[in-house]
Amino acid sequence: GNYLFQKIYEKANEKQRTQILQTVKNHLVKASLNLHGTRSVQKILEHCRTNDEQVKVVREALEPHILQLCLDGNGNHVVQKGVQCLGVDQRDFLYRAVGQSLPAVACHRHGCCVLQRCLDSASPEQRRGLIAVVVVNALQLMQDAYGNYVVQYVLDIGTQLDAWSVCEKCLGHVHNLSIQKFSSNVVEKCLEKANDRLLNLMISEISNPSSLAELLNDQFANYVVQRSLVVAPHAVATELVDNIKPHLPQLRNTSGGRRIIAKILKRFPKTDLGDDFLVGLM
Repeated sequence: GNYLFQKIYEKANEKQRTQILQTVKNHLVKASLNLHGTRSVQKILEHCRTNDEQVKVVREALEPHILQLCLDGNGNHVVQKGVQCLGVDQRDFLYRAVGQSLPAVACHRHGCCVLQRCLDSASPEQRRGLIAVVVVNALQLMQDAYGNYVVQYVLDIGTQLDAWSVCEKCLGHVHNLSIQKFSSNVVEKCLEKANDRLLNLMISEISNPSSLAELLNDQFANYVVQRSLVVAPHAVATELVDNIKPHLPQLRNTSGGRRIIAKILKRFPKTDLGDDFLVGLM
């Protein structure tokens, strides 16, 4: 039936499409959530851009249910189709709805894809609004299996100031974020994007002698330490290496530890690690 509906809608003129839409408007949400119905609603979105009356009907039907659609395996495709096919001003209601429920959208396997497509298609002003909400919630999002991808995406496509704002959210939490699977990836990217002030503050948390051992031996945090050794300013990197040195005998026994040692030797080829240590490393 959905194939027949799509074909009828394609062949109909504007007046007929408006009549069809008025007939089915109360069923658009239910159809969007259906495996077959979603294709029919997407077809409507493909053809309504040039008719403000039709856009208004679609908006009034879908707007109260955007969160539900974003989180649904079928409904999310309707939102993405709207973002793709509607005009910039016409799809503003989609961005507003996503922004109002952003943490819930970002932390969902379908929602995070919708949000990234919104960021791709938004006007500069619309994108700034969405990114601002991501930044406010960055600490929560970066610790989530899906939300961390949204934060990383903002670090990639946002402005320098956006990236620095995300880095600010990490301060005071770098240790705990580094030992978590999802947020450790964000910390690594923040280290690459941070300005000198933020970089020094972040690495000072990593280099803290009282907690450094856990980071060095952690399956996720050791990558954060490796990245720190690459991006840190010379003086900060030197201090980090000095704090790592007492742990070198243990590090050579793990693959992550050996990678840290390799980073040290690459950054500071003349570093004296001791002949006995180097023999043991071989």
